Amino acid sequence: MFHLMLVLPALVVLAFIVSALLFSILTLVLSAVGGASTALFIKDKSLKKLLFIGFCILSFVGLICLIPFITLYLQLPELFFTLATVIALICIAGLSLFGIKLSTAMKNKIGKTVLISVFSLILSTAVSFAIFIPIVRGFLLSP
Repeated sequence: MFHLMLVLPALVVLAFIVSALLFSILTLVLSAVGGASTALFIKDKSLKKLLFIGFCILSFVGLICLIPFITLYLQLPELFFTLATVIALICIAGLSLFGIKLSTAMKNKIGKTVLISVFSLILSTAVSFAIFIPIVRGFLLSP
């Protein structure tokens, strides 16, 4: 039973790390493939812009998932993690604002409502995390 206490937590942590790495790599690959297929197959310019915004947001989510691993592997200071994450979240918020602006020009009322609500949800989440992460970092690193 003692060997379970030694091995099991390490395996759980390893499974979490591997799943986070796979998720981040898959989101980056998915956004690249989706962006390329959007450029090739979609003819409507406003829809193409909205899809590009969505795939850019997806690539920033993958980048946010990779930032802790990059920070640990390159042995960068903890401030890099906070700054890189907040900058990526600010980019997500800016892209979602641009998506809201483009969504208002759509002719389909239901599509316009759904897109505006989705981009608003992404915007509120990105802004709240961008505010929340430095506050938590300040509490964790305070003496």
